[in-house]
Amino acid sequence: MSESCATAANPQRNRIDTIEANRPIHDARVLVGSDGKAVIRLGETEYTLRITRQNKLILTK
Repeated sequence: MSESCATAANPQRNRIDTIEANRPIHDARVLVGSDGKAVIRLGETEYTLRITRQNKLILTK
């Protein structure tokens, strides 16, 4: 992540970097495990997260 540095040209930079820094970061390979798939639940709905052969993430219902 870039350094936070408020300047006269960009007075909002610290605020934006602080917001981004407060987001949790998860390693997708840890989430999906050895079979490359994970189930994510939102309320009562379940989604499947998987990593493709092209190293892309796919989230399906």
